[in-house]
Amino acid sequence: MISLGDVSKLLAPIKRKIFLLIGRAVLTAINDINQTQLLQVTGLKGEVLSQVERFEDYGFYSYPDPGAEALLLFPNGNRDQAIVIKVHDKKYRPDGFLQPGELIICPKWNTGTEPHYIHFNALRKIYIYAKDSLINMEEGHTTSAKENSINGRNVYINAVTKILCSAPYLENSSGDIKDNSPTTPSMQDMRDKYNAHTHGGAVGPPAAGEQM
Repeated sequence: MISLGDVSKLLAPIKRKIFLLIGRAVLTAINDINQTQLLQVTGLKGEVLSQVERFEDYGFYSYPDPGAEALLLFPNGNRDQAIVIKVHDKKYRPDGFLQPGELIICPKWNTGTEPHYIHFNALRKIYIYAKDSLINMEEGHTTSAKENSINGRNVYINAVTKILCSAPYLENSSGDIKDNSPTTPSMQDMRDKYNAHTHGGAVGPPAAGEQM
């Protein structure tokens, strides 16, 4: 007759492998020059695991700092075949920032005084905060919206051939316009000159309804 002790002995190797299938470790070094990122981590009781492959989600790649926490899988419980499936660094997580359903993408440089992140919020708005940004499009770029606003101390538009504007009405709500700046007068200068000029035989400048 098989005793309970015999069953326990029989199942002990399987039990150990199940317990060893998953583990936690601390990241200590990174090799990012290969097609698959290789990590060195320190696990239970100071166990050092080297050349551990990190599986990253397709299209989303990162270079974490040493000290981050890693979640490892050990196929068949084999400690020599470890795979890192997640890396988490709580030092850089913006706690208390998100509302239910929201998400944020941010690197280590995101701080309270210097925000550096992309935030998808519950109001279906996308906020991008950075010190500077550069967008390069090989063929073209189209922005479609009911309203578009560009805010800045200075706004620069550089076109190699021309700038084409197609609109039923073009309005400059404030300020002035100059072409061939800074060598030529502004449009307001031209208005002032026109409104002050007189023709031969005419008395005084144009009437109010005829002024520019």
